[in-house]
Amino acid sequence: MTQATPVTPAPRGRWIWGLALACFVLAAATGAYYRFALITPLPGVLDNVRHAHSHLMFFSWVTPALVLLIGSELRRRGARPRGFALAALLAAACGLLTYPPFLASGYQLTPVGERLLPLSMMGSGVNGLVWYLFMLLYLVAARGVRRTAPVRLFDVAVASMLASTVAIAALAYLGASGGLARPLMLALVDWYLTLFADGWFGLAVLGLAAAQAPAGRVARWPVGALAWLLGAAMLARAVGRYGHDALGLAGAAPLEGVGAGVAAVLWVALVVAVWPAAGTGAGPVGGAAPAPDAAGVAPRAVVGAARLLRQLALALLALKGGVELVGALPGAAAWLAQPAFRVLFLHAFLLGAVSFMLIAAMRAALGPGAFRGAAWFALAVGVMVAALVPLTPLWPRALAGAWVLRAAAYTSLGPILVALAALVRLDLRYAGTAHPLPSAAGPPGASAP
Repeated sequence: MTQATPVTPAPRGRWIWGLALACFVLAAATGAYYRFALITPLPGVLDNVRHAHSHLMFFSWVTPALVLLIGSELRRRGARPRGFALAALLAAACGLLTYPPFLASGYQLTPVGERLLPLSMMGSGVNGLVWYLFMLLYLVAARGVRRTAPVRLFDVAVASMLASTVAIAALAYLGASGGLARPLMLALVDWYLTLFADGWFGLAVLGLAAAQAPAGRVARWPVGALAWLLGAAMLARAVGRYGHDALGLAGAAPLEGVGAGVAAVLWVALVVAVWPAAGTGAGPVGGAAPAPDAAGVAPRAVVGAARLLRQLALALLALKGGVELVGALPGAAAWLAQPAFRVLFLHAFLLGAVSFMLIAAMRAALGPGAFRGAAWFALAVGVMVAALVPLTPLWPRALAGAWVLRAAAYTSLGPILVALAALVRLDLRYAGTAHPLPSAAGPPGASAP
């Protein structure tokens, strides 16, 4: 008779998820402040508020959660990830340290006594060091782990993070030396966004989705090859745009277009590969136990609100691929590059796809107490993103008016309120997995008793 694997209590390191969720609330509130400042006079420089909002989301919300979840998946595959919780904690803390200087001066110099210092860019450089720590820990932990689809996607995600740090290092160096011209700064920021947000975030959440997909279905796809091709296409796109915008190389524009078009097709292909979600397994609410993958690891079961969030996240990733494919066409590129479209698509991807998958994966790893009200969060985000459509050229100008900015401002409160309620009701005493998140207590990577 086969005995069920006992459920191991979640270690104390799980509280870092609570810290990341608190950072989400702060970052989202900063974004709402920006929107209300567009309809009523409020203190602060709007560009600086926007930079503080976006960097806190990147540094202290998404990155720490991904580090914890990737460590959990490696542990399920027999690895012994050490230091992942420490890296997640440092990522959240160092991200918080960049918040005040970005809020005060954005990418400009910050007065410190009688000197002007690029504190925001220096803080970004410190975050880069934390990422290097995580990448080193990942290389050590993932060595020898069988390269099934989730691990291959994580490999390319980490490689994309490494490539993005080139821009962060350049921004920090040029900011400190005073040689950061605006066109160069914008080109480096775009390099960073492409490879960090699309590469690190996008491929990592696809890896989380693959860990929740039926192993036999995913095994029929060359996920590893598709992932590496996607990483290379995004790098080509970033290099092409940098060469065109920063260096003025006319021949760089075709490289950007080809890279963007290939990446768009690969996004859709990978979404199709990991689309189905594994069932609940044996028991009163499930069928047969999910079949294990090539490494003998059964996919994580995902049900209820977590399943809804997972499928919405993948649908938004497929939409991202479709939009980028249209944007790769010469006639449509300039039209879709308008700021209103960029804001709409960035929120659909980062607030929608990425945050949805983080919450779904964390609920699968820790139980429903990790984020209560997940369905309400999906609804609130959907309403908020929909309220951005009237700001774009898609909306008839005759139906626009002052109300569109008010709608964008007031709907931004919905995700904040749901996330704040989830933070207040956070309950991490239950772990719904036999392979919990790595602990921050004691030696790095050790489990709490």
